[in-house]
Amino acid sequence: MKFFPSHSEILVSSLTSTEINRRISLVTKKVNFLEPSFSEKEVQTVFNGSISDKGFHLSKVITRADSFLPLVHGTIESSLKGSILFIEYSLFPGSRFFLAFWSIISLLLAVFFSALYGDHAVGALCLTAGMGNWLFSWSNFNRKVRDTKQTLHRLLDLQTKDHR
Repeated sequence: MKFFPSHSEILVSSLTSTEINRRISLVTKKVNFLEPSFSEKEVQTVFNGSISDKGFHLSKVITRADSFLPLVHGTIESSLKGSILFIEYSLFPGSRFFLAFWSIISLLLAVFFSALYGDHAVGALCLTAGMGNWLFSWSNFNRKVRDTKQTLHRLLDLQTKDHR
């Protein structure tokens, strides 16, 4: 089991890699956070990111901050009857940093209170808070992945069934 929330999937499409890139690029805006036009809203933009011949790096366009928004890394390989997409969903680096930071702090506080002060109740509370933060992160990330997957699948006209 991975410490940080992540998800991956392999999609098979009858579309060519060129068509997949075209469909994604139609609804993706390459974002430069230093430009003043970044704050402007565009009706058709669904994703922010970059697209190349071999793949893409995307995130959904949002109107307010969301720490659990997945970063989508996709690789496209051509096949005889279409394309194969290898997609990885992960947390943004800043979110991974804060999840690791607070998990370590919670663990250190649990050890500190349990071992040095002998207060096992407070130590257990710190450990429980750290585990709760971790579970909260995983559940919210998975919810955001489902939303992003639905948008991406709808964009590519994919008929999928998610077997868990």
